[in-house]
Amino acid sequence: MIKTESFRAQRQEVEKMLGPNYRQWWNERPMYARLRHGFIILPVVLILLWVLYQYMSGVHLRADIRDAVEHGNLGDIRALIMDGAPADTRYNNGTSLLQRALEMGHIKVVPLLIKEGADVNAADSRGITPIHLAAGKGNTTIVKLLIQSGADPGIRSEHYGLPLHWAANSGQIEIVRLLLDAGATVDPKDRWG
Repeated sequence: MIKTESFRAQRQEVEKMLGPNYRQWWNERPMYARLRHGFIILPVVLILLWVLYQYMSGVHLRADIRDAVEHGNLGDIRALIMDGAPADTRYNNGTSLLQRALEMGHIKVVPLLIKEGADVNAADSRGITPIHLAAGKGNTTIVKLLIQSGADPGIRSEHYGLPLHWAANSGQIEIVRLLLDAGATVDPKDRWG
């Protein structure tokens, strides 16, 4: 506690306590004063907590499994799933790993992702599901696998129609029959009628 009588003497004692680098006129403080008051420690702690959260939530695993799916690397996908990467990981636009594998043409990845629990009815931001993509590309075995795994053959995308539309527009007669046998409606209408 300061026991000096005059204001000037009290101010001088406070300046001695703060150190020789303290500048009161501009209200600047030296680095150690900023550290002492938490101006630098708080951002550093927040950054460390963010990095810890990213690591604990498995963000690095999700990024790695996305890369493995895009390259069609089955060994890496298996290893990452064993390490805890979810098979239901999505991209920023809502695209699932299953959809990305179909878009990239990595057909061998699809059964592995389905076996590991990927959602076969997962729609992206446009409402497109894996069965839409498989029907449009004409891959009969993948369409059969998706239907056997619980994919809805009559699932509708608001702007892009039904898987039946995709198969019919690309001339996939066998897939049209397969979808109709699985329960797709015979007289589906898209947004244009």
